[in-house]
Amino acid sequence: MDTVKQAASNQYRGDLIPFLLDVMDFMIEQITCSRSDFDRAAAIDAARGAVPLLKSRLWENQSIGAVVTLSPLEIWLLSPHWQDNWSNLAIESTDQFRKSADTLVENLTVVKDAIQRNYGQCLL
Repeated sequence: MDTVKQAASNQYRGDLIPFLLDVMDFMIEQITCSRSDFDRAAAIDAARGAVPLLKSRLWENQSIGAVVTLSPLEIWLLSPHWQDNWSNLAIESTDQFRKSADTLVENLTVVKDAIQRNYGQCLL
């Protein structure tokens, strides 16, 4: 019975690459929705909430893990202070927030595109 539980816990419903791309798309969507001051806290919290999901599978492929580690996303995903970084983003002034959010969306998009370009053949 323990063997069945262990096997079930190591299986996922989705393949790694589509999963990572979907989570990054969700994060981009949430950050984009956070442009208004009214929606900012909830949208940033939702994007931050996706980080543990992303981290839970990131290292299934060492190369993809390395891409993220060496990217500017490291402070948002892997830093010991990643949660504080998201919290601080949510309370930035409107002008600073727009700049930070634009940069974060750009970095997520670049990493997502690199994963899709370099590892997307796994999708075929």
